[in-house]
Amino acid sequence: MGRHSISLSIDEAAGAAYLKLSEEPVARTVQFDDATLVDLDRYDMVVGFECLDLNADVDLDALAKQYHIEAKVLTFIRSVADSIDRRRTTASASPTSVTPEYGTIAVG
Repeated sequence: MGRHSISLSIDEAAGAAYLKLSEEPVARTVQFDDATLVDLDRYDMVVGFECLDLNADVDLDALAKQYHIEAKVLTFIRSVADSIDRRRTTASASPTSVTPEYGTIAVG
């Protein structure tokens, strides 16, 4: 069973976030929708996602289908999205500029 180390950086001042799924170098970046950029490695495997607008509704099912995201990773991404939604609704008046959070999930 493989393991992925996933990191999340949130820039609350900019209303943006980056979810890093891989340590592979980014070969290119593609735009998924108006609010989402996808970083791909040289084999077109997802390295990470940049959400440019934390208020945007991203179609995670379409994202997973288009970029072949494993079910366990998609479940983790959904939990991150839910956490960001909860955080956004309870944020203080003076948000921090960058908040890193880390998690590790088993994929196999």
